[in-house]
Amino acid sequence: MNLLYTRKFSLQNQYQISISLVLLTSVACYFSSQFIGYKTVALLLLVTVSIVAMLFDILPVLSAAVLSALIWNFFFIPPILTFHIESTEDLLMFLMYFFIALVNAVLTLKIRKEETKARDKEEKKTP
Repeated sequence: MNLLYTRKFSLQNQYQISISLVLLTSVACYFSSQFIGYKTVALLLLVTVSIVAMLFDILPVLSAAVLSALIWNFFFIPPILTFHIESTEDLLMFLMYFFIALVNAVLTLKIRKEETKARDKEEKKTP
């Protein structure tokens, strides 16, 4: 199925789509953050980055991961509208969020490469 052929998009389109998805998720979370809490926002942004990781190449995914971590820090972690994190728990959660988003992107890339190798190997076997 080749997952909707999204990796065939130009790199510029992949950047635009991945950044747009992070921004749309952030805006939706911003207006509902009083109901869902800032920790839930982190999970929703992480799901967005995970979806982007399944669809696009590594660089757009890494940029989406960095952008979502910075947005989460600036707009959602108290004190808001700063890049300062007061609580140790929030700092640890921010670092883990950033780490998980980056690891997710790298592991998805490796899985895709192995898939491609297996597919190429299979194509060489069949006449």
